[in-house]
Amino acid sequence: MHNRVRDCTVRAIAIATGTSWDVAYIALTIHGFFMKDMPDSDAVWWDFLNEHGFQYHAILSECPKCRTVREFCADHPDGLYVLATQNHVLCAIDGDWYDAWDSGDEIVLHYWTKENDL
Repeated sequence: MHNRVRDCTVRAIAIATGTSWDVAYIALTIHGFFMKDMPDSDAVWWDFLNEHGFQYHAILSECPKCRTVREFCADHPDGLYVLATQNHVLCAIDGDWYDAWDSGDEIVLHYWTKENDL
């Protein structure tokens, strides 16, 4: 995968689904085509994850204090997670986050899990 600054959704989906960047990009693009929206729009990638067995969770409804990516990963040492911050998407697996830059201080707003992966 390449260190592009605007491809975070594709990178996160590729890691979470165990596919290549190319496969994730094409899959999201096709999904966006049928939804008549851009592949990295929230509606498209949220629906894509839902159709692939991921469960949505909102951090803000679960706790009054927001947690950073670093804190979230420390609290979730097992499992696969797709994390969404204000303007960013990344994947965390078994307490480590995977990103093109150190996003550890970003605030997690939403996350997705796959029940059979936890």
